[in-house]
Amino acid sequence: YSDCNYTCELDTTDETLGDAHYGMTYCEYDEEWYDDDYVRYDDYHEEYIHEDNATTAMYNGREITIDERRMDDFYYSEYYNVWIHVNDCTFVDDEDDYFYDSDVVECDFTSDYILRSKSTVVGRDNLVCREIDAVYSSYHGFYLYEPNAVHSDITDDYYEDEDSMLEDEAEYRK
Repeated sequence: YSDCNYTCELDTTDETLGDAHYGMTYCEYDEEWYDDDYVRYDDYHEEYIHEDNATTAMYNGREITIDERRMDDFYYSEYYNVWIHVNDCTFVDDEDDYFYDSDVVECDFTSDYILRSKSTVVGRDNLVCREIDAVYSSYHGFYLYEPNAVHSDITDDYYEDEDSMLEDEAEYRK
């Protein structure tokens, strides 16, 4: 009532008393209060979660804590046994698993992604292919991509093209 005279006003309150949640942290996702001893900070979603829902993941090259119920932006890698952010990993078909981008390279011949450890550089242009798809050419002194290489039964060697093969076979016959 605006016509009333009074000397003090009452403050508005929520449904809890002042120190009712002392030593507790509020989890917005669960809309619950948890004891501080059982709360972890979700570095990715930037909020507190209960420790039972916390798991580790890799994000931008560092280990973070994340809510395992909200892993939409992460893929699990069996090779590393860790969750990796989608922007930090690539799926390798040959391995049927996700790997860190730094461990993966694109094959220049098939456009597939392969493990860097199972790749090799071939040809004069230093193209990348699977190690098992490369053959060494003694004539050229470097590896060639086997499906594109020409093999000579006479010299038992691989060549970039037929002209190189015929030239070496003629030299071999002399």
